[in-house]
Amino acid sequence: IAVDAYAYAVGIVAGAGYGDAYVANSGDFIITAVGPAIGIQADAEFDADVFNLGDISVYSEQSYAGGILSESDAGDAYVASQGNITATGATYAGGILASADYGTATVFNSGIISVSALQDSFGIQAEAKYDAFVANSGSITTTSEYGSSTGIDANSYLGDVTVYNSGDFVVSAGVEATGIYTYSRYGDIAISNSGDLLVTGVNEATGIYAGTGEFDSDISISNSLNTIVASASTTGTANGIYAYSDGSGDIGITSSGVITATGGSAYGIYAATDNDNSYYSAYTVYYAGGNIGITLGATSNITATATDLGSYGEYSAYSGGNAYGVYARVEEAYGNISISNAGRISATANGLYATAAGIHAYDQDDGTVSITTASTSVISATANGYYGNAYGIYANAAYGNVVISNAGSVTAGSTDTSGFSVGILSDSYYGTT
Repeated sequence: IAVDAYAYAVGIVAGAGYGDAYVANSGDFIITAVGPAIGIQADAEFDADVFNLGDISVYSEQSYAGGILSESDAGDAYVASQGNITATGATYAGGILASADYGTATVFNSGIISVSALQDSFGIQAEAKYDAFVANSGSITTTSEYGSSTGIDANSYLGDVTVYNSGDFVVSAGVEATGIYTYSRYGDIAISNSGDLLVTGVNEATGIYAGTGEFDSDISISNSLNTIVASASTTGTANGIYAYSDGSGDIGITSSGVITATGGSAYGIYAATDNDNSYYSAYTVYYAGGNIGITLGATSNITATATDLGSYGEYSAYSGGNAYGVYARVEEAYGNISISNAGRISATANGLYATAAGIHAYDQDDGTVSITTASTSVISATANGYYGNAYGIYANAAYGNVVISNAGSVTAGSTDTSGFSVGILSDSYYGTT
């Protein structure tokens, strides 16, 4: 079926002002419009379901383009697609959208998705007040010339967010690029990824992002035998995996794949908890949760390279970007940090006053920092810029204890005589090391 229109073009529309909307399609569509162009649209007061087996191609000359849209006001939004989707928009573009204002959003996809737009673009987006779920095995390519681009975007306000991905992604953007993006205000996040993620952004590039709000919401990320490459400009930030809990939830990350982060500042894995919540018992204030656990297998290989050189003048100076293979931080909480490495970690910082660290773990409060490396572990840090500092392993705590058990290889080097390098540095202000 081919549809060509000036103002607005849609292949299939199913709408229910007070009921459910259901679409089952096995045909192919070519949709072209000067205005908005949509392949399949299901819009309902209650449930909106779309089942698609056909290939969909949509093009908008001056507006937005969407492959499949499933939108529910008071029910659930569901999409299952096996066909290939191509969406090209002058402004925004998306492959599959499932949106539920007061329900759950679910997407199953095994087809190839290719999306491009001048502004923002996404491959799959599931947004809901309650649970958001995405299972994808298809390859996804998204491009944004002047905006942000995301392969999978899954977010929820009250519910859990779950993403299973085995597809390969290529994501590029003129501003921010993210392979898998997840967020929940009140719920937990679980991500399982075995696909290769190639992400390029000017201001920021992130392979996997997970964020939670100021509540007891946990984050779990499993990254299997795959490759994540995040590349940003010399003034941008590159993150292989980025996990942030703004509450008392725990963060758990396991990885056995290859992670490469290159940018002005670079982080192979970044994990941080910042618990602003507390509860009171008599006259004692307790800060709960906020634990971080990172486990890197023997096949894990993390490389972080900071390319921001920095500059200095007669009256001012600023440092170049820092490079961290693994960075973990706990703030305002009695959370612990535990890092176990059996693979390879390399961090290189090339800028003025810049820092390179294979592993850096910092606990601001009363938690314990524990770092363990196996005999197969190889960690190196190199600072090439003026006054640059290098740490193989750097662990410090404010009030808690620091425990480091190393059975592998650790090297650190600074090429400038004004800088310094330390293989293993352990310190605690009030605890023991």
